[in-house]
Amino acid sequence: MAQSKILVDTNIYLRFAQSIHPLLFRPFCPDEFTLYITHRFQKEYDRQPRLREKFCWVNKDMYSENRSQRINISRAQQKEAVLANGYISDYNLAQSLGVQEVDIDILAHALALDVPVVTDDRDMTQLANVFSIGVWNSLELMKTMLDCNHLSQKDLDAVVGYMEYMEDLPWRRYIQDYARMFPQSKYNV
Repeated sequence: MAQSKILVDTNIYLRFAQSIHPLLFRPFCPDEFTLYITHRFQKEYDRQPRLREKFCWVNKDMYSENRSQRINISRAQQKEAVLANGYISDYNLAQSLGVQEVDIDILAHALALDVPVVTDDRDMTQLANVFSIGVWNSLELMKTMLDCNHLSQKDLDAVVGYMEYMEDLPWRRYIQDYARMFPQSKYNV
């Protein structure tokens, strides 16, 4: 069966990759969902001192190696992604959404490849919906991973524990939403 590719945004990668390794290029579930990032991730990480300081593990060999493979994209799809980048960027600017360039690039690639994207960013989700790009949030990704036994409840609790430790929870009531979605979680007390 062919892979069902899914692009993850920078924040999802940073929230998941240390606790779940390898995160990328590892098919899971009968649909063979496989997570990818775009080539822009490393540039974004390198140019942001805040990210380098907070997530200093990113450039360790095992994580760099996991990111070394790229999603396959044909020349026609690459051209389509460039065009989509312009449309999405223009809409982002017109609506004053504030979605970063790297995230617009992820959405453009998702549109060109006709694959969903995983993000917890509200503005990015809004942009994806406008352009009919499938969107999952981190809780939906975790639920899928648990349901097909790709990860255990303990693994998911570790991801959420890491987010909590790093003070990087995606929204105010994330822990409560997580506990409600995962009744076996250690957070469900």
